[in-house]
Amino acid sequence: MTNRPKRTTGKPKRRRRPQGPQKITIVREEENLIIHTPFNPEYVEALKKNIPIGMERRWNPDRKAWVVHAKHEKLVRGFIGAYYPEGTIVEENLSPSQEALAKTSDLATELIREARKHRNFGDIVL
Repeated sequence: MTNRPKRTTGKPKRRRRPQGPQKITIVREEENLIIHTPFNPEYVEALKKNIPIGMERRWNPDRKAWVVHAKHEKLVRGFIGAYYPEGTIVEENLSPSQEALAKTSDLATELIREARKHRNFGDIVL
């Protein structure tokens, strides 16, 4: 007898969403809100449909968080209430030194991302 791998049905396994209270963090950074939430595709879709991309709303892959302009705070809180009804919101404010470090990190990330677009790094003036 040989050991054969089990056949799969071809359907991907669905991950269960955690039940119960979930932690949502909102960090104020100048005129932006840095929003950490557990992944919820409906919440992401609501953000994308209702808040313009660019300086109003963007995903920060390094922080794994949404960065949303503070003028959309009421809308964002409404979405959080709708999509995370049992969520616990933790609010934080960055100190000036933390804010400076976050800006430096975001700038470095943008420069690296831009550099990767060019095969010849001589094209870029820093």
